[in-house]
Amino acid sequence: MIPILVLIVAPTTATYGGEVIRADHSETIRTSSGLLRLGWGGVSIVDSIRGISILADSANIWISADSARAISRARLSGNVVLKDVDRSVRSKALEYDPRNETAVFSGSVLVEEAGKVLSAGHVAYDRKTNSLASRESVRLLYAESGLVVVADELGYTTGVDSGRAQGNTRVARHSGGTDSLIVSSRWLWFRRGGDLLHFGGDVEVIKSNLTASADTAVYSETSGILELTGHPKAGWVENVERDTVEMSGDRLSLLFGERIAERVTLMGNTRIRMVSIRDSIQEEQNITADTSVVDIDERFPVSMVSSGNVSGNLESDTGTLTELDGVSTQFAFRNGTLDSLLIQDGEVDYRTIDGEQVSRLSGARILLSFRGGEIRNLLAEGGAKCEHTDDKIQTGEVRLTGDRVELSFEKGELIRASAYGGVRGSYERGTQEVVK
Repeated sequence: MIPILVLIVAPTTATYGGEVIRADHSETIRTSSGLLRLGWGGVSIVDSIRGISILADSANIWISADSARAISRARLSGNVVLKDVDRSVRSKALEYDPRNETAVFSGSVLVEEAGKVLSAGHVAYDRKTNSLASRESVRLLYAESGLVVVADELGYTTGVDSGRAQGNTRVARHSGGTDSLIVSSRWLWFRRGGDLLHFGGDVEVIKSNLTASADTAVYSETSGILELTGHPKAGWVENVERDTVEMSGDRLSLLFGERIAERVTLMGNTRIRMVSIRDSIQEEQNITADTSVVDIDERFPVSMVSSGNVSGNLESDTGTLTELDGVSTQFAFRNGTLDSLLIQDGEVDYRTIDGEQVSRLSGARILLSFRGGEIRNLLAEGGAKCEHTDDKIQTGEVRLTGDRVELSFEKGELIRASAYGGVRGSYERGTQEVVK
């Protein structure tokens, strides 16, 4: 059959079932399968049955030849806008299939719906499942939380509010300042309005001065906690003093505040290395334990608590080395430098690096106080034992036991040894016993 062309140059309106088509200019071509309407200038389609309206600069609209006489498909272009109950979509082009309730948008696509905005080069919309699949420069914004997802591909379902992104995935949680949380990975699964995020594949985290990495991670927007598993590790650098903290374990948890990572919790085979430099003196602490918790303020670590098979060493450029073991330890820092250390059920070896002086203490509770990178006081309580040796003859050897033993130092030199409660001990100079 030869197609019949009907040209109408005045504004036109046509109704097919529940669908109304308008255009400033239109042509109608009769084909064996029905009608083909060509419209340009102010094209609109209103589907009152489905609650959908579409605007475009131009359109090719196919009308079925069956008794339904409805739109079978449409191809629209130039400033396309589709609106339905749940969302508004803008693009440069649209392939619309009302029978299957699908729409494929391309060219600067912008999807706006309650609580979120999606932009991409290409978006496929399935109205039956209320889901969208997007690709090409994808960006999803959750307006209330400021959470942004960027990916090569992203799909989500509005009804259950869940989705998946993959390919160079990056998530940013904007805090209103410059210290945003940024997490990158190979893939991402999300739900509850972006409140719960699962990351996988080469996960990397950046937040202010902190960086972290792992194989997988889970982030909860409600709690502000990011859990990392699979070879997790974290590092922290203070920008002015260049202090550093390196952390690793079987599991690693980050608690985020508004601007910083406030707490790092490590579980299973934890290792922590801290380095600080003040007045050209470097202090270094190395700790291994079953679990560790590090609290950080705006610039420096504030405290570190470790428990379960704790061991480690503290080294200073002043020429001293401290080795420790215990059931648990608690470090306290002042302006980034070690201020005190509490050890439960453990022992301490404090020595000069040249090996000339060694002080060993053990007890149920051991407290070390520091100043300028050096130990000033060593206090052991509860079945305390002390042994101090010095190759320099003027100090000799000190052995003490008691309920409480205390050693005081000045510039690495022992200046006082005290014991209280059930005291037993001896003091020798060279090979001559002086006090017993």
